[in-house]
Amino acid sequence: MGLAVVEAIKVFQKRTNSNVDMRVGIHTGAVLAGVLGQRQWQFDVYSEDVTLANKMESSGRPGRVHISNKTLEFLNGQFEVEPGDGDAQEEKLRMAGIKTFFITKVLVPFVDDSVEEKKTKKGQGNDNSYGERLEAHLSLQQKNFAKSVNKVTLQFKDTDKEKAYAKVEDPSNGKSFFGLTCIVAATAAASALIISFQTVGFTSASLTIITVSVIGLWIMTGRSAFLGKMLARSVLTIVCVIVAVATNFSYLVPCFQAGSIKSRNSSALTTRQEVVKHWADLSCSYPAYFSVFLALCLFGLSIMSNTASWLKIIASALITLMGITVINLGSIHKAYSYSEIFSFPDGFDLVLESAQAGIFLLLIFALMCWLNRQLDSSSRSLFLQKHDVGRLGEQAVALRERNEALMCNIMPQHVAEHFLDKTQNHDQLYSHNYQEVGVVFASMPNFSDFYTEDAVNNQGLECLRFLNEVISDYDAILDYPKFKDNIIKIKTIGSTYMAASGLNPNNQVQPGEVLRERWRHLSLLVEFVFEMKNVLDRINKESYNQFVLRIGVNHGPVTAGVIGATKPAYDMWGNSVNVASRMESTGKAGKMQVTEECYKILRMYGYEFELRGYVSVKGKGDLLTYFLIGVGKGELSDEELEALEKQEADSVPLPPAEG
Repeated sequence: MGLAVVEAIKVFQKRTNSNVDMRVGIHTGAVLAGVLGQRQWQFDVYSEDVTLANKMESSGRPGRVHISNKTLEFLNGQFEVEPGDGDAQEEKLRMAGIKTFFITKVLVPFVDDSVEEKKTKKGQGNDNSYGERLEAHLSLQQKNFAKSVNKVTLQFKDTDKEKAYAKVEDPSNGKSFFGLTCIVAATAAASALIISFQTVGFTSASLTIITVSVIGLWIMTGRSAFLGKMLARSVLTIVCVIVAVATNFSYLVPCFQAGSIKSRNSSALTTRQEVVKHWADLSCSYPAYFSVFLALCLFGLSIMSNTASWLKIIASALITLMGITVINLGSIHKAYSYSEIFSFPDGFDLVLESAQAGIFLLLIFALMCWLNRQLDSSSRSLFLQKHDVGRLGEQAVALRERNEALMCNIMPQHVAEHFLDKTQNHDQLYSHNYQEVGVVFASMPNFSDFYTEDAVNNQGLECLRFLNEVISDYDAILDYPKFKDNIIKIKTIGSTYMAASGLNPNNQVQPGEVLRERWRHLSLLVEFVFEMKNVLDRINKESYNQFVLRIGVNHGPVTAGVIGATKPAYDMWGNSVNVASRMESTGKAGKMQVTEECYKILRMYGYEFELRGYVSVKGKGDLLTYFLIGVGKGELSDEELEALEKQEADSVPLPPAEG
């Protein structure tokens, strides 16, 4: 990868006509990997070998891959190398006994098998059509449904799901009651128009239609609170169907009366009895109609929604048994046989007709049993899918909330809001230029002496646990009300903590704002540093350590943004950032070093300073610096500032540059 990076930089140089270059350093060893702190999480690695890898880079050459002898041992002669002499430039490499080399040639070409594997998988993926994938998905759903229900009753094995399903109210439940009224009305009309009009049957059908219609309207209004339970709905459904079946049985009342009249002498019949016998002979001549009416009732029971299929099947079996009994056994009226209840035309085959009617009812019963199970199975399967979708929806919402929280923990709040905003174009690089930003680097220079990779410290793990506690306590300071919207943690580099002020887009400098208010955030950044020192002092007392902070502060224009594709990170760049880093690295333990420009701003807020003098800074020359030693009596007035400037102008010559 290092060689590929070097080649990529060369292509970039040609394309942009620039002299940007890169050094690559590689070392092999043991690391501790993880995330430190509570804010601006970033995965990182820590160990002495990581430090050595860093020195391999700094002691390398632009456009070359610099490897250690430890790394060379694992390369199995695949590369040609030449001496790198990194140990002559970096003392840490020399003290560790590391010999370094530059890679000059690839002897064994590297073949990336994963590319061909991805192509193969992609080709296989194209072969699977949408229809096949959909069929596989539906098949999996059916298997999951079959496992989740009782095979006999179709009830869910999970009692919580069964209770939830029982509380589901089907909006079509009320309409199914009107379907039942239509069946009752149809059978009544058929009885009156095709066979004969019967007062008892008409009256019974009218009452049934009115009652069932009222129940349907009641359910559709949504006022049936007790119908939120499956058992209540099922019982009401069965009662309504039984009433409809009873209506059909009411058409046989004249048949019962006719059977009684037939047993008497014709001369003894009254005029009314003769009329009853006449109409009964008409209405009871076609018993097959009775079986058709019962079949319609079975269908009416099947279309009733929100009713358990096993209960429908039991009710259907009872209705079928009663119908076959009436038609074939003649046991409804205890004194008369089948032939006495029904009248038959000449040449009528009693056995054949009764057998056909019974078989017809049995076939309808079997069909309705299948239909009931199918409807119940479909209803429960749809409920299960909705339940799973709802559960997945809740998981998606929870996952989004976690992702948003994670985003806000990886990046500053205003940057996270930018990426979470769906209206923004996230394909473009996110960056922003700031003109007045404060930057601080704070490190524990004696932490490197504390860090050891021996058995006592669990190969350095316990040292990192301690560092995590320190950084977490620093992060907690950011929640203080005065720092919450003004100070932003940028990152940590080992034991070095980097933070900045003036990045909040809601607190940007307004035109015409006075200098004292424009740089108020820089004063807050210094207060934040003092809080860090207080936290470290408390930790020292609790852990019997003597850690100190070495701090560098600067201000000025910066560019801040998000870089990286697979692991995006928010960072800052610019001369102001580099100088702040140099203020920390060239400072002294326990001191806060600032530049002259920074000093001129911060003195307005009453801070006390100690002149250090000129300090030689790599790439910047000699810079005049000050140590910020504490908080004074308060902010200085304009008159006090003028007097201070006059006093400095008349002061003695500055001390020479250090280092």
